[in-house]
Amino acid sequence: MKNMKNIKMKIVLLTTVFLLSVAGFAGTADAASTFLYVSPINVNKTAGSVFNASVGLNNAGDKVCVIEGTLVFNNLTCQGITLSSGLQAISSPSCSSPYFLIGIPNCTVSDRTLMTVSVKTENTKPSSINFKNIDIIGEGASISNAAVAGNYNVAPAVKPAPVVKPTPAVKPAPVVKPTPVVKPAPVVNSAKAITSFDFAAYAVVGAINEDTKTIVATLPYGTDVTALVPMITTTGKSVSPASGAAQDFTDPVAYTVTAEDKSTQTYTVAITVAANPAKAINDFSFNGLGAGVINETNHVITVTVPFGTKVNALTPTIVINGVAVSPASGMTQDFTHSVIYTVTAADDTTQAYTVTATIAAKKVAKSSLLGSMANVLSLGTGKVWLAVIVTLIILGVIGYFILKGNKKKVKKEVKQEPLIK
Repeated sequence: MKNMKNIKMKIVLLTTVFLLSVAGFAGTADAASTFLYVSPINVNKTAGSVFNASVGLNNAGDKVCVIEGTLVFNNLTCQGITLSSGLQAISSPSCSSPYFLIGIPNCTVSDRTLMTVSVKTENTKPSSINFKNIDIIGEGASISNAAVAGNYNVAPAVKPAPVVKPTPAVKPAPVVKPTPVVKPAPVVNSAKAITSFDFAAYAVVGAINEDTKTIVATLPYGTDVTALVPMITTTGKSVSPASGAAQDFTDPVAYTVTAEDKSTQTYTVAITVAANPAKAINDFSFNGLGAGVINETNHVITVTVPFGTKVNALTPTIVINGVAVSPASGMTQDFTHSVIYTVTAADDTTQAYTVTATIAAKKVAKSSLLGSMANVLSLGTGKVWLAVIVTLIILGVIGYFILKGNKKKVKKEVKQEPLIK
């Protein structure tokens, strides 16, 4: 009988814990959403007018670290986009490429102005500044993709009345005495300047310094300078070497212009080749813990480390295509939050990558009763009461068979006991 009481108590406790867990889960409410907005939201404008609008973050208390998206201009012409100070432009937007990927150093839980956009109205159609592909990211996870557009009514421009100028009084023409005809002496042109020196194959125009009679040009990285073909325009009669003739520009080359009067002028042409612009992270890993997955489009790297790994002191090994990366490869970093790594190219341009270390989930056995209860708790709120009913039925059936088995065992023990005389 004592065993039967213990079994009943265990069933009651399990059922109570399960119901309290489900009630707490079902009572959770969603908070207000963080979103991007355009200000002013509604305004009246005239066709052809230029005005500024600001793009900002309305924070609902979330910790925001990175904001991604693309500006969309409807019946408006973008004049310029200026990023607010204190932000990290992972991918800075422009009128020709309005995609943006903006990092907020140390993250923020406050409202924030992100950029100022200058636009021009085109016609009297309704116009707007909107967004697409919005992603508001916290500490390694998306928070929201909500946004509010700016909508504008455009009225036709009012043309000013034309100004009528008074008709000037007509003065009589003065009497002009004929000038005796003097035959000019024949002039021999002495002009002998180079006015343009271009490499059409590379769309590069040489810079001419007329004071020092020098010409310099920088060609793209990797250009072979041993057989370049310049196109030359001069004010003289001829130039040597001739325009269109291939030349070896490994060392400076002298070009001599001859005027019609046979006088000459020499220009020294020097060509340089631009430094390598490559600036990419090719491999990012934590030795023995995990290799990074590189998203080159968004310049984002994700490294998944085993469950239980302490991410506050990880040492990455980094392979780059460039001259330097900061922080450097082999330098221990705290990856509790995302870390920005900046690669510098030989031409001093840079590219930033956002690196996030993610801890793998702990593997949990699914065969136990508690595991089944955990799976029930992971259901969405729409299915939770159905899961409660099913689980209670299962617990009731299990309890019934346990009690029934114990009763049979007790009866059997009673029958086997000897009669006391």
